[in-house]
Amino acid sequence: FCRNLDDFLVRRTGLAFSPDQGQRAAEPVAALLAERLGWDADERRRQWSRWEAYRARTSPNGVG
Repeated sequence: FCRNLDDFLVRRTGLAFSPDQGQRAAEPVAALLAERLGWDADERRRQWSRWEAYRARTSPNGVG
């Protein structure tokens, strides 16, 4: 059961392995997950931070 933005983009769909590392999909996916999972603003920020941390660790050019 998917509970995190990075989990969805990396493991559940593989969008993180697209040329833009899933960045175009990240905001709409985060909005859908927030609605479905009942995330408040603080949780949305935590999820976005997790996603940015993943991108920083895995992008050859860093986040951008």
